[in-house]
Amino acid sequence: MRMTLKGLTLECISQKRNERQDPDEFPSQVLTLCNCISFTGRCEENIRNNKLPSFLLELRDELDSYTSVQISEGHPNPKVIELKLKDLVLDLIHQITIVEFLISSKITSVTEFAWQKQLR
Repeated sequence: MRMTLKGLTLECISQKRNERQDPDEFPSQVLTLCNCISFTGRCEENIRNNKLPSFLLELRDELDSYTSVQISEGHPNPKVIELKLKDLVLDLIHQITIVEFLISSKITSVTEFAWQKQLR
């Protein structure tokens, strides 16, 4: 079981780098973990490059794309996919709040306390 979860996590992370994750393809726990890992890496990259405002726009666009998903009537598990999408939306809302806080705190380094406390 651990090897399966590890493999799914690695696959999900590599997919996340290239495109939006497919909630049908992975279990909810894997999606949530990969989303957190991806957010942390992307956030640190944008802190280093002083591009948090553009990152905030990316996150908002991502939120718009998840909230505009229409689940087809022929989907085999509409309730499951709905719950996965809700989880991803809640995570994105939290991530947007974090980035807004970092911008208002004028964060310019990944070693600053305002960012480090978010990692705990």
